[in-house]
Amino acid sequence: MGKINIFAIVHSHFRSIFDDGWIVNLINFVVFFLVPAAASVPFFRSSASISVELRDLLVTVFAIFSALLFSAQIGLFTLRRSDSYRELPKIEASVRQKKDDVFNEFLRGFSANTSYLILISALALFLFAFECLMDPTGKDPNQVSVLDGALIFLSFHFFLSLLMVLKRFFVAYEASY
Repeated sequence: MGKINIFAIVHSHFRSIFDDGWIVNLINFVVFFLVPAAASVPFFRSSASISVELRDLLVTVFAIFSALLFSAQIGLFTLRRSDSYRELPKIEASVRQKKDDVFNEFLRGFSANTSYLILISALALFLFAFECLMDPTGKDPNQVSVLDGALIFLSFHFFLSLLMVLKRFFVAYEASY
């Protein structure tokens, strides 16, 4: 079970979201969890459903993004090994250590967020497959509404978390030049 334990990923991701003061943490909770929950309520209550075209699009998006995010995560390790400032003898050891600490913290957070997004993609793809197995005809409205609600929640949550990762990467990139 230890080889597939994903709790460390989820914990690290949540720690990166809720690492500010209580007001910012409350705003983050609303944005990352309550907004997706509110968007998915109509689907849980059977008053709405996902069209076949949207299902196909979401499957494609989640499949592509999980591969792209995995590639980005592999790129993090390459990025960490290519610290060009290490070669500069003019940088004092304390300054170098401070830069290393800041960069390592960024990489830890970025890795946690990227791993979490991959996990969300995999979960959404699993739910799509589960839905097809449980109701291949797509005619059971109760089952479809629960799964549609979960998929809408995951889609909104994924999109908002992806925006957070994009913003963090942009800030880090801007700070390095």
